[in-house]
This record gives sequence, structure tokens and C-alpha cells, in this order.
Amino acid sequence: MMMCTQLALWSVLWLNSVHVIIKCYELGSESKNGALISSCKVVDVVIKVGLTICL
Repeated sequence: MMMCTQLALWSVLWLNSVHVIIKCYELGSESKNGALISSCKVVDVVIKVGLTICL
């Protein structure tokens, strides 16, 4: 249950950071920085998977 409470907070952060993630992808694409793109994907996926489990 605690995990879902934390994920609820994360989901709010994620919703607020969607534009940040998009910007992250753009920066990664512009600079051809594979590591940056990968970390954007990891953050994005982890939060989505966590939300799916809790919802």
C-alpha cells in the first residue's frame, strides 16, 4: 500500500514532468546522446509500469 501512495506522488510528478521528458528526448536527439535518451526512457517506463500495477 505504501508503494502505491508513493506512486501516486510519483504520478503527479510524472504528469508535471511530461514536458520535461519530452524536452529530454528532444535534447537527446539533437545532441545524439544515446545515454540521455535511454535515461529518459527508463524514467518514463518505470513510472508508467508502477502506475499500471497500482491502478
